[in-house]
Amino acid sequence: MWNFLVGLFVFIYVIGSFADDDKKKTVDKEINKPVVLTVDQKIDRQESTIATMCTQAVKTTAKYPSKVDPDWGFTGQSYKNFSGTNNHRFLIKRTGDMMNGLGMMVPYEATCKVDWNHVSGDTQLIEFYLNGDLLYSK
Repeated sequence: MWNFLVGLFVFIYVIGSFADDDKKKTVDKEINKPVVLTVDQKIDRQESTIATMCTQAVKTTAKYPSKVDPDWGFTGQSYKNFSGTNNHRFLIKRTGDMMNGLGMMVPYEATCKVDWNHVSGDTQLIEFYLNGDLLYSK
């Protein structure tokens, strides 16, 4: 019985070693192909980056930047090519807690309006609201 199992294992190993060469060639071809993303895929990837930028804007305005604790996730809307110039507008809302001057953690809601051009990669903050107050406007 053991001889049969050892023989079967050796047989599978030998056959598998021949198949690995073909797999490796196929995988190498796939790796060398350029990755082309659609505009929608680029927008999906950029949305989380812009949400992180919104959190950084909150930290910039906070009295204690290290005490800004954003909630997981964000609410985001994107408007694809709204002006006909390859610009996409994102409206991101982030919530969380931040420390005030008395040392208490208070909730915040930040809203960022950002334009992003998928061709050039330029990102511009258009408006930034913190707890309903406009702090930045282009």
